[in-house]
Amino acid sequence: GPSCSAVSWWSKAKQSEMLCRQCQASRPEPRQRPATLCSSLIMLGPIVAPAKWLSGSPVNRFIPQILDRNLWRGILLFGDGRNPLRTARLLLIGSAFLACWAGFFAQDRHELKLKFSFPSEKEAQSQALLYQASYIESGPKGRFYVCDMRAHEILAFDSQGSFVRRFGRQGQGPGEFNNPRRLIAWKNLLAVYDSGNSRIQYFDESGEFVKSITLLQRYSDFVIAADGTVYASRTRAGGPGEFIDAVGDDGRILFTFGNPPRSMGGGKDVRPNAFVTKLALNSTGELVVAFWLYPFVQRYSLKGELLLETELTYKPMQEKARRNRNSERTSPSGPRLMASIVESIRPSEAGFYVLHKDTSIEILEFGEKGDLLRIYSTVQPPEYYPMDFLVREENGSK
Repeated sequence: GPSCSAVSWWSKAKQSEMLCRQCQASRPEPRQRPATLCSSLIMLGPIVAPAKWLSGSPVNRFIPQILDRNLWRGILLFGDGRNPLRTARLLLIGSAFLACWAGFFAQDRHELKLKFSFPSEKEAQSQALLYQASYIESGPKGRFYVCDMRAHEILAFDSQGSFVRRFGRQGQGPGEFNNPRRLIAWKNLLAVYDSGNSRIQYFDESGEFVKSITLLQRYSDFVIAADGTVYASRTRAGGPGEFIDAVGDDGRILFTFGNPPRSMGGGKDVRPNAFVTKLALNSTGELVVAFWLYPFVQRYSLKGELLLETELTYKPMQEKARRNRNSERTSPSGPRLMASIVESIRPSEAGFYVLHKDTSIEILEFGEKGDLLRIYSTVQPPEYYPMDFLVREENGSK
């Protein structure tokens, strides 16, 4: 609108009618559709845009907790606008542009609205600024642990987003990190993939170092089974049957497994490094594997046996997959010119959730066999890149 340069820039760039709250009087209220599920969705990613775009804007009144004059990165909590005691909630590390949200476009599409953000402006200025938040995990006592790749440290927040502590620093010694890329809550410990040092380090709740495992490969994702076996997705697959390593507690590779989707001809005409996968463990102890650049999800036993393969038929994913296949055939650069389809995957009681980056930020809820159940979405600014999310149950709701 004319009174809001930041939001009018977004409106012109996208040729949409998204307006800030001050300008809403000039247009009818969007038609609201009933929501059918109460869910708490947590998503995060880094920010590169300067705060001056929002300083002085009416958007500033939406999100007073997130701005910093030089660098702003924070965690935004969203909901669907229903009863606040039962509302869906999305925790999002990312851009303040998300205060302008998408409406419902289909009966199963749920709008996400800002609830609150963390760290607070005061905490960000004094002790809890996130330089490049990349992954998030939920730990004991409802705490959140955020992996900051650029600062080479882990930050802990309580269930309300208040800063608790940080641990780690750049280095090669015990408890030090060089580009930590992933973290997993396992039993009473927190396991961190220290990619630059090729190891997984384990810490207790207070951030004290416990032990580490030296790795023989580079990985993009990992999970830990109940018996302590690490299942890790290779950054560059060696070929069919060499996508995922089962790693013992001494760092030794026990066995390797994983194949390209069958409908893609076993990956004969596709570069192996195009098959980077995202991993999750479901409630029955099976490994759920999603392909980063293709809309397929597989389930494996912990012995590496393929149990199920399904193709996600969501239209935006299928369109990206078609472009990726064309790029794979024609471009010598391969995946660098390909669009990501699955940023992250989390298990659910009935199937799994997937983080998808399109014209909006979307959490897609699928059934066990890949049938799309619900879509949770909010507007995505071009500077924002979502990387991870959580789904957490609270008081009988998600």
